[in-house]
Amino acid sequence: MTDAAWLPEPLTTDRLRLRAFSGSDVPFLVEMGGDPETWRYLGGVRPLEERRRSIERAFDTPNVFIACAGTAQIGFISLRTCDRESAGGAPEIGYVFARAHWGRGYAREAVAAVLDWGFATFPEAPRIVALTQEANGRSRRLLESLGMRLVERYFAWDAEQTMFAVDRP
Repeated sequence: MTDAAWLPEPLTTDRLRLRAFSGSDVPFLVEMGGDPETWRYLGGVRPLEERRRSIERAFDTPNVFIACAGTAQIGFISLRTCDRESAGGAPEIGYVFARAHWGRGYAREAVAAVLDWGFATFPEAPRIVALTQEANGRSRRLLESLGMRLVERYFAWDAEQTMFAVDRP
């Protein structure tokens, strides 16, 4: 992934709209960032001011999407260059959805749309990767359901981690 791309217009699926961040998303993101179960496999809940700073940085980051079902914000997705050396500079898809929206297929639908967008937007990328904790069975099953395969296990952040990958179709 050599060039950053800003989302030119919202991506839409049957049930979702994926759009760029706006100021109206801050309260949702701050609230979601305070849920211990949502952040269980992502290092845990961070202090409020740290969460706010992280959200402010996201406004200047390309390829970060807010997922909406109707008018409700339900999560966010990012597509950034993976900093893990073994990923070889591949784009890494990341996602977090508010717990109230788990189990409805929203994450799968949104991640599938961003994978398609990523391959179309970054033609030089032979694959897209995703990192998740070994213990995060929900996330691993989601990635597998999208055709991603386990390519690496490693230890980091005091836990077993996994890298999944999907090749360009």
